[in-house]
Amino acid sequence: MVSTGGVAVFIATTEAGPAALIVVGSLLLVAAIMGLQIKEIGLADGTLTWPDLSDLGDQIRNADTPDDALNVASAATTVAPDVQRDIEIRELSHVAYEQVITDRLVSIFGSEAVRGSSGPHDRGFDIMVTIGGKRAAIETKFGDPTKPFPNIRLRDVVDAMVRTPQLDAVIVVSNMYEPGLHTQEMARDSARAMGKKFAYVRWGSDRSNQELQRVIEEQLLA
Repeated sequence: MVSTGGVAVFIATTEAGPAALIVVGSLLLVAAIMGLQIKEIGLADGTLTWPDLSDLGDQIRNADTPDDALNVASAATTVAPDVQRDIEIRELSHVAYEQVITDRLVSIFGSEAVRGSSGPHDRGFDIMVTIGGKRAAIETKFGDPTKPFPNIRLRDVVDAMVRTPQLDAVIVVSNMYEPGLHTQEMARDSARAMGKKFAYVRWGSDRSNQELQRVIEEQLLA
């Protein structure tokens, strides 16, 4: 018997091997931390099913800080990527991720990092960082951290943003793995054709703060 968030979960004798049980144990621990009840456990593939996604939405929405909200969203998406198919969960996750990245950039660049805005001729972006008069538009994207960023999604984002006037660089920040090198090179070519630079940064925790700072400065100061 395993207790998760006050709910007892019984695991009967199964044919699952030790490795599968270790995976399930890890998932149960994540669920316990999140305080979520579990409806179904997949021993074969290590997946969890929540009884009601509204519980998860409430936890993200009512979290004390953006970091807490992102921790819940990240844990849920890691153990059950299908939760991102829910539009509300996906939007709440992105808002939490955007706010956390904004907070980190403000701590690094101070008043030079501000929330983006959408003008009559702009595509719109999440965050703007200005260094020495040069501007980088930061677009944040939250998704399944076990998968690479979709190639077609990257092309769509970059193609739209490079048409925004008075930008010097376009930087996509995501918790997902980097897209293919060929796709990144195409994105750089698309940006270069419009007189801009492009970079992709994977940010999943504060361990990536220095890399995020380095990339932004490289795009605007080099």
